[in-house]
Amino acid sequence: MTMAGVLRDEDEAVRMSRLSAEQGHANALFFLAVRYLNGTGVVRDEVEAVRLFRLAAEQGNADAQYNLAVCYDKGTGVRRDEGEAARMYQLSAARQCKSTV
Repeated sequence: MTMAGVLRDEDEAVRMSRLSAEQGHANALFFLAVRYLNGTGVVRDEVEAVRLFRLAAEQGNADAQYNLAVCYDKGTGVRRDEGEAARMYQLSAARQCKSTV
């Protein structure tokens, strides 16, 4: 399938996102975290997803903060921690999170 005149290539999307994430770009970190959480284009790894969400959240990415909160709330890839979940939910709300996984 083509998107914007380019063939869809999951491997290339992951590769390019990794390059950006290695440079510390919050959106790339978030994108990769979602992929690891869902196992899209990579082997599913909830612990890695949490690590990447955390890195993006530390940069103020509201979507990463929200998804990290969900991980803490449900115990996905991390020990369940309602206090940390509440803190992350509050941070994401303050930044007006727009999307969820």
